[in-house]
Amino acid sequence: MPKTKLFILFLFLSMHISCSKDKATNNNDTGVIRWDFTTLDGWVDGSQNNAGPDNYEIIDGNLRIQTIPQSRDRAKVRTVEKKYGAGRYTWRIYIPAMGIGDQCSIGAFLYSDDQHELDFEAGYGKLADRTALNAQEDDLILFTTSQDSPYYSSKHLLKKEEWHDFTLEISYISAEEKLYQVQWLVDDEVIDQQNLLYGIGTDFYIFCSVENLEFLGDHIPYQVNYALFDFVEYEP
Repeated sequence: MPKTKLFILFLFLSMHISCSKDKATNNNDTGVIRWDFTTLDGWVDGSQNNAGPDNYEIIDGNLRIQTIPQSRDRAKVRTVEKKYGAGRYTWRIYIPAMGIGDQCSIGAFLYSDDQHELDFEAGYGKLADRTALNAQEDDLILFTTSQDSPYYSSKHLLKKEEWHDFTLEISYISAEEKLYQVQWLVDDEVIDQQNLLYGIGTDFYIFCSVENLEFLGDHIPYQVNYALFDFVEYEP
């Protein structure tokens, strides 16, 4: 085969392979990005308090994150890049039965800095919160939170031992202001909404976490608590 034709064939194959790799992350021309957790490519450790890579692993196409008992583990992974802004973010997570009274949170959240963070955090919950919400045996407590700008937090019931889709829908309040509005959805149902004091120009890391945090229980965890993350998806 002539050298010119060989070069053209090589160029075509190279472009095809490159496009195939792109499609593994970018699903289509709309720019949707999806991580299915067959690997942790595109993610790095974001843990605190002595937690780290020993706290998570890929099992059967799911990311399993756990904390150990009698600790203040804060096990987290985050995207390598801090470049995600307005759009729709979805985490599909298996929420297990958590230790009764354990101070542990399963988290799906966006973080830019301490004044710009949006969260889902699920756990057993304090007895006072469970009583106020009339939580049943199969219920956990779910917090929907803006950590600042403005601070906002609300509590909801969430069924345990089920897969749930947790979605943050970030849009602009108006074309003129370019400020963000956020909606929190569980299984495609809007459960909360808040106007934010920031917007265009604020980009986020995407996080998955399991952390032994005091506000979601009455005592330091007595058991291993975990969550399974099936996928994370971002749609601009």
